[in-house]
Amino acid sequence: GGGPAGLSGIPVIRSPFIRPLITTSRDDIIRYLKTASIPWVVDSSNSQRAYLRNRLRLDLLPVLKQYNPRIVNRLNELAEMVGAENEILKEQTRRLSEHVVHWRSGGRAVVQCAPYRAAPLALQRRLLRQLIDTLLPFPDVVGFRHVEALRQFVLTGTPGKRLTLPAGIIGESYSDTVFIWHRHSASVPSGSWMLPVPGKIDLPEFQIRLYADVVTSDVRVQEASPNSAYLDKERLQAPLTVRFPQPGDRFQPLGAPGRKKVKDFFIDHKVPRAERPYVPLVVSGQEIVWVVGYRIADACKVRPETRWILRLRYDVNHGKQA
Repeated sequence: GGGPAGLSGIPVIRSPFIRPLITTSRDDIIRYLKTASIPWVVDSSNSQRAYLRNRLRLDLLPVLKQYNPRIVNRLNELAEMVGAENEILKEQTRRLSEHVVHWRSGGRAVVQCAPYRAAPLALQRRLLRQLIDTLLPFPDVVGFRHVEALRQFVLTGTPGKRLTLPAGIIGESYSDTVFIWHRHSASVPSGSWMLPVPGKIDLPEFQIRLYADVVTSDVRVQEASPNSAYLDKERLQAPLTVRFPQPGDRFQPLGAPGRKKVKDFFIDHKVPRAERPYVPLVVSGQEIVWVVGYRIADACKVRPETRWILRLRYDVNHGKQA
């Protein structure tokens, strides 16, 4: 069940260790020590059959040698060949990951379904194995059949469906993406942070950078984009703060006839459930004035009589990656 990585064995160099004798047989080493009159020590645990590796070496290999006296040499050659091929697959998986996987705050991976489905089968499996190894401290509890179940989940991609794997790996499917995370590693944001005007705020734990500056009404307000917002500064109450959604949050979206729960706003705009706790909110006093990346509040929109405009900009994926 080890796959190419397991078949390739322990490499000669794997930082911080160098194992120059790993491909040299025990008989050759002992023969040299005797010839050079060098004493040596044998680890007594090497003869204890309680360990699987010892049973393989003491019991199984002698039987295999009856079929092929050079079985150890052949296994070493196989490990060398598979190890070299494994390095190529690792590099191809890394390149695929750069285009297919995006990490979000709270240790959540977002898989883009279309390019994932177009990838070769071997890379599909390796990519998910890599994600699981990143998310879990002891990834061995998730085996091939679990990786295969997750792969089929990504391929079929029924929106709104969830998949739970051993050790708390969760997948949640949307129209063109699948969120994958570990139930104990996804931290739910709490607290609030002051946004200076003018100035910026960095929240690397959540991969966020927000900028704020003031411009006059002479500056042409650009067409709204997900990562920018323009507000009437004189309709805001200082200081501005940044926080994340809380139960019962409400605001009046731009152009809406009345107030709405932020939760309902997310549902209407098809914001993935796994993403909703991590959408920043810019707050003035007690009022939400920008659901970052989606909509400003109607009360603070720029009007013809506006004199000073607060310009907000948002950088995603700024700071550390999970």
